[in-house]
Amino acid sequence: MARRDTPAPPRDSAPDVPDDLDEAGGLSPRDDLLAARITGLADDVLAAHARLVESRVEAASVALFDATGTTFTDVVVDDLRAVELRLRDARWRNVALTGGRIGTLDGLRAAWDGVTLRGIRVGYLSLPSAELADVRFVDCEIGTLDLPDATLTRVTFDSCRVDE
Repeated sequence: MARRDTPAPPRDSAPDVPDDLDEAGGLSPRDDLLAARITGLADDVLAAHARLVESRVEAASVALFDATGTTFTDVVVDDLRAVELRLRDARWRNVALTGGRIGTLDGLRAAWDGVTLRGIRVGYLSLPSAELADVRFVDCEIGTLDLPDATLTRVTFDSCRVDE
């Protein structure tokens, strides 16, 4: 068996989002949404333990986005601007976050599988005890990266800058 000198790259798993989506007014705790388009979120978004499948979140500008314990599957999040994004105990599979700025991303014990963050500025990215598999960070600027006790499998940082 040949020995591999470089780590395996993440497997590609783009979100499978249908073209025809229903407009949703927002996100609330324990919502269960399928094929929804959520636009214009503002102020504080409290969506703990919500389930979002085959959906899009677009142009959100919020102080707090509390997605604690959420399950996102096949979701695209475009142009998210948040002072704080709380993803504690969240389970995300095949999710793409593209563009925007996040002050603090708190992903304590989060489980990400097939997640891509592209073109995002994050002041403080904290993923303690998180499990990341097949995750790509592309063209991101990260102020502080904190990964204590995190498990990373096939994770890449392509054209990213991390200050600390």
